[in-house]
Amino acid sequence: IPIIAFCYPEYARLLEYKCGVFIPSLADLPQAISQILADYEQYRANAYACFEALYDYRSNIRPLAQWIREKC
Repeated sequence: IPIIAFCYPEYARLLEYKCGVFIPSLADLPQAISQILADYEQYRANAYACFEALYDYRSNIRPLAQWIREKC
């Protein structure tokens, strides 16, 4: 699912994936929604790629858990 979020430095990495629109204020929300709807399939594909790269258990959490088991 594409995201709409405020422009916080913590989200900078998400910008690389072009998985959503980042807004400075709520006044920009209608334009952000329109922007995503105009190219929804691309935003959706980018959001899924972002999830797989950064948040998917199989590619991120599982290796970390394995590393912890090996070290402890």
